[in-house]
Amino acid sequence: MDYSPNSLLSQTAHRSVKLPKGPWFSRQRWENLLFYNVPVDPAALALCLPKGMQPDTFKGQAWISIVPFQLCMTLRGLPKNIWPIRFNELNVRVYVTVNGIPGVYFYSLDADDAFSVAMARGIFRLNYFNASMQVNLASNNILFTSKRTHSGVAHSEFRAIYNPSGPVFTPTAGTLEDWLTSRWCFFCPASNGSFIWGDIHHEPWPLQAADVNILHNTLLMDHGLPPAIGQATMYFSKQVNVLAWSKAMF
Repeated sequence: MDYSPNSLLSQTAHRSVKLPKGPWFSRQRWENLLFYNVPVDPAALALCLPKGMQPDTFKGQAWISIVPFQLCMTLRGLPKNIWPIRFNELNVRVYVTVNGIPGVYFYSLDADDAFSVAMARGIFRLNYFNASMQVNLASNNILFTSKRTHSGVAHSEFRAIYNPSGPVFTPTAGTLEDWLTSRWCFFCPASNGSFIWGDIHHEPWPLQAADVNILHNTLLMDHGLPPAIGQATMYFSKQVNVLAWSKAMF
């Protein structure tokens, strides 16, 4: 990957919290990413969350995001002739607080790289699942197709066509697009009733408005999540550079 972690760590003015302590664990680049965000009732979402999590809201509104993208990743200290690895990923995430700290909770992270799925499930206890995915970048439209193949869970399916439809912009602090995209940690329930916490850092998001055609989607239904109660908002990002830290408990 062609960016310097030190250069990325020097960009902090857009963060709402301080950088995490300790060395980063993984260097990543997220590409051809779509934020497909749907508003839902906060009270209905609260019934779907693990104990100890509360819905985070923007002007009283809770949100769920479906996020398809392509990922390039390397782990710190591993041989350069093996890494980075590249794979496709599809996330379903909700916006939550734990002990008053805002972050995200992932209902699912489907990916088409079995090693990454096993590593994330083992280290972070994240809800990663194996999936079969195809991404067609041949035209101006991106066709993203995913079918979960993981045993013991619903074989959720997602198929969408999307493309950028406006100029690149950086989200302004206090806006919905900043609230939806600038999240600095994720939470996972631990077996002892506490939470696993993971930190990330990224450069300011280069966002664009997006045109999206959802051809097939069973993700929200399969997770038992509440239905949308308003219009979706959609953003595209061609590329963003990311650092991730290993887990902590609290």
